[in-house]
Amino acid sequence: MENKVIYRHSTNIPTLKTSHLAGEKQVLLAGNESSSNITQVALGTLQPGESVEVHLHADMEESFYFLQGKGIYRIAGKDYKLELGTYLHIPINTEHYLQALGEEPLHFIYWGIEAQKKAM
Repeated sequence: MENKVIYRHSTNIPTLKTSHLAGEKQVLLAGNESSSNITQVALGTLQPGESVEVHLHADMEESFYFLQGKGIYRIAGKDYKLELGTYLHIPINTEHYLQALGEEPLHFIYWGIEAQKKAM
């Protein structure tokens, strides 16, 4: 992998549907652009009432930082309130469900980190 700086502005990044078919994302950094275990870094948006179905990832953990709006994240059966400034980390193989609540879109930045077995 070439060692290079990546500089982007969100106005120049295409908006895509997520792989969960709910919400939209703008991929800031794709996994093939980094030599780390990051699978992607993206800006995400869910419209009020929109939700991402219950799912889990067998090969990565995820982190989320919420920038605007309100919502609920159900992780392993426990609900977490989402608002500006909330950070969440979801471990590998953990069921999670995300829903936007309130009157405005839920905006967040998120990143996935490919899991590796740790040496014992």
